[in-house]
Amino acid sequence: MKEKLKKIASLFIIIGIMVTTTSCQSKVDIQDLAIVMAMAVDYNDQGKYRVVYQIFTASTFPGGSGVSLESSSGGVVVPTFQGIGGTLAEAMHDMEERIGKKIHFGQIKVVIIGQKAGERGISPIIDALSRLPEIKTNVPIYVTKGEAKKIITQKTHEDTITANVIDNMVLRQIYAGMHPVVYLAHIADELSSKHNVVPVLGVINTSEKINVSDSSIFKLDGMAVFREDKLIGYLDQKITLGYQYIKGDAKVFTTPVRLRDGHKATLRLHGCKSKIKTVITNGKPEVYINLDVKSILMDITGERDFLKNPELLQELESLHEKMVKDTVNETIRAAKEDVKIDFLGVGDVIYRQHPKEYEKIKDKWQELFLDVPIKVTVNVIVKDTGLLYKPIY
Repeated sequence: MKEKLKKIASLFIIIGIMVTTTSCQSKVDIQDLAIVMAMAVDYNDQGKYRVVYQIFTASTFPGGSGVSLESSSGGVVVPTFQGIGGTLAEAMHDMEERIGKKIHFGQIKVVIIGQKAGERGISPIIDALSRLPEIKTNVPIYVTKGEAKKIITQKTHEDTITANVIDNMVLRQIYAGMHPVVYLAHIADELSSKHNVVPVLGVINTSEKINVSDSSIFKLDGMAVFREDKLIGYLDQKITLGYQYIKGDAKVFTTPVRLRDGHKATLRLHGCKSKIKTVITNGKPEVYINLDVKSILMDITGERDFLKNPELLQELESLHEKMVKDTVNETIRAAKEDVKIDFLGVGDVIYRQHPKEYEKIKDKWQELFLDVPIKVTVNVIVKDTGLLYKPIY
């Protein structure tokens, strides 16, 4: 028994020695960390990448070249650092030398890509980001019209960390679904796909207004479309909303509806299911998009009694169906006539539903897409009118 106890005691001693001698070797004191909260990537006129980090640290950095220590609102200083290099890795290394601390990417909340960098091609950027230590695969990636640096260094009134303001806006958008929120892992998969997948990214810009609240300083401004990995154009909010419907990502937001007698109503979208079916006849594809939309009535003007006149509810549903259908058809038109590329993902659906037939058309799909008939069917159900069957006024 004593021998057994000695062996157990010896085992605990060995474990204790191992823990005390090895457990702290890989740890880094928080004072030695530069925690990246947001990142901007630009391409300048000299043919160099410029990377800007918004850094949160436990201590104050010394001022110097490439360092901004200005407070956004007189509060805690949140510095930004920039580095320049021929490649993204060189630019990041240049910045790391300026900081003099270990850069930590585990808390990064957003990456913004400038227009010139997008037009040059985002594959090197996404590849480099995917290799960063500690970076999460669900980091949102956005494009901006102009320089990404302007977004990261934009002064805010209520929160000195710009990344927090953008993060809150992204979280609201995930709930609403009016704009695409594209993550690092998703865009990396699309860029590596061999099935005519056309990448899209959400667009973020600064508001033209000044002295506004933090929630209005930035605005999500449609989406950006890429050919292979190069930015080729922007699409406005209406086209973007149609895209969200097609993808089934439209979730919760309000829609004004004008009734046939001139009165107004407001419907709140409460979910959208999208089903895309493709048919190939004699080598020619046809596409059928079916949308099931649910909404609830938020308010309505004029005398309306849905209990006595159920056809009024049918009128609301019919009008909403037309609005959604018109929006989606406008998005399809933009894909075929404006950017002339299948950013809707129809080719990918054909690949999954008809892999053998797709192999025959994949090399010329983007040309064929322009003439492919796409039929849209929308079914709207107003599932709730609230506690009232008619207005109280």
